[in-house]
Amino acid sequence: MIFLFLISISLLKIHNASFLITNLLKIFLKKFNNQFYCE
Repeated sequence: MIFLFLISISLLKIHNASFLITNLLKIFLKKFNNQFYCE
């Protein structure tokens, strides 16, 4: 039971990390597009 609990926690951490990375990429792309259009 404890082993499954640790696996679920690690999976949640990986999911949260990927979610944060995708959000950062979206923000970066938005800033890049804004700079591109401004110039």
